[in-house]
Amino acid sequence: MEVQLADGSKVVCENKPFAEGGDGILYLALDGQHVIKLYKHAEPWRRQVTEAILNQYNAVKEHRYWEPLFAWPNAVVLKPRLGIQMNRIVGQQPLANFVNYKYRMQRLTPAERGTWQGYVAGAIKVARLMRRLHNLGLCHSDLSENNIFINPVSGQVTLLDCDCLVVPDFLPAIVAGTKGYMAPELIDGLLQGKAIKPSIQTDLHALAVILYRMLLILDPLRGPKQHHPDSALDDLLMYGAEALFIEHPTDQSNRPRMSLPSIALLGPDMQKLVLQAFVDGLHNPERRPSAAMWERELLRMYDRIVPCENPDCDFKAFVLLEQPQCPWCGTKLSHPPTLPLLQLYRKVGKSWARDGNYTIAGNIGRTLHLWHTNPAKTPGPETDNTALAHIHYELTTDTWYLVNHTLSALQVVSSPTGSQSVAPHARIALSDGQQILFGEPDSSRVAFVQFQRVV
Repeated sequence: MEVQLADGSKVVCENKPFAEGGDGILYLALDGQHVIKLYKHAEPWRRQVTEAILNQYNAVKEHRYWEPLFAWPNAVVLKPRLGIQMNRIVGQQPLANFVNYKYRMQRLTPAERGTWQGYVAGAIKVARLMRRLHNLGLCHSDLSENNIFINPVSGQVTLLDCDCLVVPDFLPAIVAGTKGYMAPELIDGLLQGKAIKPSIQTDLHALAVILYRMLLILDPLRGPKQHHPDSALDDLLMYGAEALFIEHPTDQSNRPRMSLPSIALLGPDMQKLVLQAFVDGLHNPERRPSAAMWERELLRMYDRIVPCENPDCDFKAFVLLEQPQCPWCGTKLSHPPTLPLLQLYRKVGKSWARDGNYTIAGNIGRTLHLWHTNPAKTPGPETDNTALAHIHYELTTDTWYLVNHTLSALQVVSSPTGSQSVAPHARIALSDGQQILFGEPDSSRVAFVQFQRVV
């Protein structure tokens, strides 16, 4: 099949579609690089909306950093009917394959399942791409496990259906969402016959559900509580007016009877954010955490992840908390016998203050980047992601080191042996009670070193 783009060029596709969605049919281009989506119905407004998303509301055109995160339209198709061209997604599968525990265990190989660290890396990117959309005033409107592809080995993700975005008062909502991810107010509107439009606030509910499912492989609202004798209405109430978080701290009526992974394994800061999303903000859209808040706490949680020592552990990594034990398989850490924790501080006025609970867990090969050393920086297209230093363990001497790559003003400002500078390409042995300044005091963090014994 041959299709014609708006610029007059032509693309040859396979004759048979490889997938079909609610509003379009997908064909693989023979160049192997692109996918053509032909709309089932070419409504009069659709070309204007498509061109707006391709031009003035384009989230990827300013920096190539964003291109892998979005399956963004890059051309309008005119013949044989209206459609779009997108880049082909390679090496990723629908998130639905991974957050459905039965499918995950029965249909995916251990290698395909990846590691929990890979899921966290993917969750960070999901939060980041939603932050990007919301900062541009865009609402996805159908954020779900079906519209996100992921590789949990590399942590790479891609958001689909970017041609169905919503811009208030300009781009209309084509769909209201997917059950299980729709905000309670959207489902309430359906039940009451009210036209409640998708918004950034409804996106934020869907984002919270996706992140919870990525991290814990559980539905945050599906518990044992029955809301109505009619199963169909019960299902709608469970996600709508009667929605109740399965880990609600005071109302345990929807808590599963079997032992399941808990938000406690995510650490106190992530736990607070989850409760904000599914307790404070579940029925109060204005109180839902922003995408930027999720990204920040996920990044900090990522820096506390350590590998599980059990080679048969299905998730292979976990957040190091007070108990150095894998919550997935129960394996206790045993080697090295101690792990260094870098507790981060930042300059506030003339004094130093703890930067929340931000702590980097010493892990063999852990790298430090600009967003670790400089509190004003965050990962993204404008931030250099070059490793500035790394943590190293020397088995023969049972010693942990901080190895400086390129930091020109790295220094130990307090330790049992006194202060000393650490030149680029040099290293310093880590010891309990050290205070390490990563650069100039007004623009850098200080790390207070504390060792945690695991055996």
